[in-house]
Amino acid sequence: MEKLIRKYFPDDYATALAVAKAESGLRPNATNWKDSHRGCTGSFGIFQIGCLHEVDPQVLYDVEYNIKRARQIYDSDGWQPWGAYTDGSYKKYLAQNN
Repeated sequence: MEKLIRKYFPDDYATALAVAKAESGLRPNATNWKDSHRGCTGSFGIFQIGCLHEVDPQVLYDVEYNIKRARQIYDSDGWQPWGAYTDGSYKKYLAQNN
C-alpha cells in the first residue's frame, strides 16, 4: 500500500501517507457514514474519499483505485478536501513517515 502511495504521490509522499493514516489508519475497507457531501453520505477506503467524487463508492475499496482517485482530487483541489489535512490531525503521522 505504501509503495502505491509513493507511486502516485512521489512529489508529496510523506504528506499523502500521513493523510491516509489519519483518515483511515490505512484500512482499505474503512467507511465513515457520518460524512455528508452535497446530497450523499459516506467516505470510503484508505483516503476516505467522499461519495460525491464517485458514482459507485464500492470501487473506492480497491486500494490502487482509491489512491489514483485521491491523486486526481489532489491535482484538482490540493489537500483541502481531506479533513485530516485541514484540521491538522495528519501532522502527528509526518514524523513517523521520515
